[in-house]
Amino acid sequence: MSQPILHTTERIMSSLQEQARDSKPCNIDDMLPLLETISQMFPQYVLQTCVSRHSGFRFVSHNCNRVFGYSAEGLLSSNYQHMLFSHIHPEDIDDLRKCFLYLEQYLNKADEHSHSNLRLIFTYRLWHGDGYYVRVTDQKAALNVLANQRLYYCLLKSSGRSSFFDGTKLEIYDQGERMVLLDTCHPSRENFQLSRRESDILQLLQEGMSNKEIAYQLDISPNTARNIRQKMFNRYGVNNTIELLNRVSVGVYPLAG
Repeated sequence: MSQPILHTTERIMSSLQEQARDSKPCNIDDMLPLLETISQMFPQYVLQTCVSRHSGFRFVSHNCNRVFGYSAEGLLSSNYQHMLFSHIHPEDIDDLRKCFLYLEQYLNKADEHSHSNLRLIFTYRLWHGDGYYVRVTDQKAALNVLANQRLYYCLLKSSGRSSFFDGTKLEIYDQGERMVLLDTCHPSRENFQLSRRESDILQLLQEGMSNKEIAYQLDISPNTARNIRQKMFNRYGVNNTIELLNRVSVGVYPLAG
């Protein structure tokens, strides 16, 4: 998870807590104006309540149409969970289920009192309403904004259609005084069999770096960077960097062992 996103989500959490302290909501329904305010403060994030936790209280920020191409009204009037899964990239669904299974096992082992302090961050691809897939960062957490109730919410952010995607994954954080990564489930990494070095080089290629710039960033020689890239060209049967990034990002050709 990138540091800018973590810092922004910490600001969103702090804003929710501050707004709740100032307005002193008496019940979960009183949170609606607060959620509207927070969603306007952070327009690049779609803010919504957790459907499974708040079945009688649903909120989806109105910027959903701009970020994902779906209206908030349409999502609120539909079976949201079914709609979401029906729009996830077909190659990501099995890995996403593995992530949920891994999370269930993790929660069963963890101290129940620590559950409310966890931030769960899922990464997958979602079909945009304008006709293409985007990489989504889907964060799930809870806030103790009421005396006897927690607000369970989700923050979704699109990284765009051209963003590098290294597979569906789950990251589990402790959201105490600072965000601490506790565990990760990345089933597609096993499928792709990307080495750490290959993954690093792919990320830097996505950022448009040359072999020389990659070598400087990773403290390796330009020849090593060039050789690793050429080996990936051969594995995927591609001729240039653009083809390589396209193949890896859609997960069509898994790397050989």
